[in-house]
Formats: sequence, C-alpha cells, structure tokens
Amino acid sequence: MVAENLFTLDCISCGKRHVKLAISCCECGVPLTPLKSKNPFEIFGLAPTLAITRDALKKSYLEAQKALHPDRFIANPKIFAFATQISARVNDALAALSCPVRRAQAFLCAHSMNAQLEGVCVPPDTLEEMLALQEKAQSEEPQERYEVLEEVQTLMKKTQNRLADAVSAKYEQEARVMVAVLSYLLRIYKNAKKTQNKPY
Repeated sequence: MVAENLFTLDCISCGKRHVKLAISCCECGVPLTPLKSKNPFEIFGLAPTLAITRDALKKSYLEAQKALHPDRFIANPKIFAFATQISARVNDALAALSCPVRRAQAFLCAHSMNAQLEGVCVPPDTLEEMLALQEKAQSEEPQERYEVLEEVQTLMKKTQNRLADAVSAKYEQEARVMVAVLSYLLRIYKNAKKTQNKPY
C-alpha cells in the first residue's frame, strides 16, 4: 500500500492511525510525516523487480496522485506546499521505474548494492557487440533498423535476467556490469528508433 511507504501511518500530533493513503491527518489536519526512503519501488509500495508491468506501475501512480495531488489542497497553503513536494517525489519515482536503466539501478539499491556506473568495465567482446549493433542502428536500410530493434529488445531481456541472477547471488560487480550493458542497449534502441523516423 502506497501510504505505508510514503508516510508514517500514525499522526505525530494526535496519534491517529491511518489505514489509507492520505497527506494530512484526518483527525487533526496536521501533515503526515514523509518517510525518508527515496527508493521508487518503496514509494509505490511495489516489490523490487525488473519485470514490473506498466499496468501495476500506472495503477500505483494514479492511486498516489489521486490522493496527493497539490490541486486538492489549494485552500490550505501549508498542505499545498507539502503536497507539491510529495507529488514531485511520486513523479520522480514514476520516471525512474519507467526507464529500464534507472529501474535496474533502483533494483540494485533496493538490494543494498552500489548502483553507480562510474568505473564499471564492460568486457571487450560485449563492447564490440554493442558497436556492431550501433552501426546497424544507423543504417539507411529500414529492415536492418527493424532487426536491430528486435535484437536489442531480446538482449535487454537477457541482460535483465542476468542482472536478477547476479543480484540473487550477491555478485555486485557483475550486477553493475549488467546495468552498464543495459544502458548501452537502451541508447542503441533509442538511436535506432530515432534513425527509423528520419526522412532519407
């Protein structure tokens, strides 16, 4: 439940326990205290997984914004400012979980692993494969670009599976390499899409 992740359920002013998503105490009106967690999975009350569905994400997002959107609190300036901050956190969490690379980094963080990509070395043979794919992604042949898109999507799924396995086995370095590979693949995918829409 999103409320359990975004806010403490007990009001620090009157002690009222809340069982549903709220931004302020339903008893005394005092804003509930936001929790410190910034992990997007926790913000949406979702289990950390790389295979998150768009429907699950959309449902959690809409539930949160319906209860917390600043427009609901225009008449109360104190709560409006607070709601604006919380709404921004919800939007950031949505952006993070919608991007495969940022989701993978949040996945590592949720498992107490370093998600930074600085200093991560991708194996030379993998880099060569990425360069070959990048070249194909910029091809003037529509069929070749289409094939790249299909190939990259398949490779992204395999990389996510390898990442999940590395996290399960607690191989942090291998997990970080998989996130770096995912980052390359996403860039190639976007380039292929961009090239696909170019007039020749």
